Amino acid sequence: MIRAVIFDVDGTLVDSVDLHAKAWQDALRDYGYEVAFQDIRDQIGKGGDQLLPVFLSADELESKGAELEHHRGEILRQRYLSKIQAFPGVRALFQRLKQDGIQIVLASSAKADELAVYKKVADSRTLWIPRPHRTTPRSRSRIPTSSRRRCRG
Repeated sequence: MIRAVIFDVDGTLVDSVDLHAKAWQDALRDYGYEVAFQDIRDQIGKGGDQLLPVFLSADELESKGAELEHHRGEILRQRYLSKIQAFPGVRALFQRLKQDGIQIVLASSAKADELAVYKKVADSRTLWIPRPHRTTPRSRSRIPTSSRRRCRG
């Protein structure tokens, strides 16, 4: 019997991929880098520590990588976060899983403030495990050990 389902958030539950790509494109442009939207979009799903090396040299990463990543976060919050929408049927799916006694676990590299917005737009804040566990791009597994443990009971 299935006891839990683990969902990725970005691009699975909420339609955020293009908006993340736009935020990266804007941030890169602000730092003098012209990168095609599709080139950036193809990298979405990676954290900034894996995305930026595709477009910046090691020296550029060292000198401005952290600042650029922070700037991208600000752009996302200010320009795009309010435009992110849940995919149709997310709440109904979660309600059905909960009704069937199946736990819902989130796995996301999203920052806490972004994840809070995603929960709100999906109108599902009360339906999943209250303490979402966060993966990072550095994680060996995309599913955190703590989430796997909780799914086993």
